[in-house]
Amino acid sequence: HVPLRQWTVRLPVAKDLLAYALQSYVGNLCWLFNSRLDQLMMSFLVPSAVLGIYATSVSYSGVVFSCFSAFAMLAFAKASALEKHGDVEVTRTIRHYLVVSLAMGIPVAVALALVAPWLYPILFGAEFEPGIPVAMILCLASVFLGLNYTLSNGLRIRNRPLLPSVAEAVGVVVSIIGLFIVLPRAGMFGAALVSLASYAVVFAILLYLTRSPGSSARLTGSRS
Repeated sequence: HVPLRQWTVRLPVAKDLLAYALQSYVGNLCWLFNSRLDQLMMSFLVPSAVLGIYATSVSYSGVVFSCFSAFAMLAFAKASALEKHGDVEVTRTIRHYLVVSLAMGIPVAVALALVAPWLYPILFGAEFEPGIPVAMILCLASVFLGLNYTLSNGLRIRNRPLLPSVAEAVGVVVSIIGLFIVLPRAGMFGAALVSLASYAVVFAILLYLTRSPGSSARLTGSRS
């Protein structure tokens, strides 16, 4: 315990930490916005009953994302502890948890999609059955959403917080354009396909950025 009067502020470190936090926060906002953008736009472009059915599909597929997010948090904690050993160890750890999350998450996604015709009406009622194909698509979309979470954490640990923000911003643009085009024609089914496409685009960008050469810059003085 350090008494308050002994606290000191190192302005260069504070400046670097603030810049890191702001760049990370932009990415988090874009990620959250993109994961809810479909429902937001549907509230303006489709009947409320359709939005209600779609919301149950999102809830159903959320089980898949929960599985992936658990491994993403483990990857972040483990890779953070290994950061002092360099980018090679961090990258190896992130890759390990990506493989593990795929090995655990894909069977969950496939199983939920396959049993949706029977389980979905039991959970939400027969009146929500039109949401079954939507839920099946969103189960696949949640796989990409979860992988994006892990890849973004990996880039942030390597002190490249702006890169996930750029990738997620591209995903938002894809969602906005796609939803405006598809929603009036294909309704909630089209919204699910747009979400899948958007998350897949973000995944492709993050995977490219993760595999791109170059070492990450360190926060000035933050490890001293």
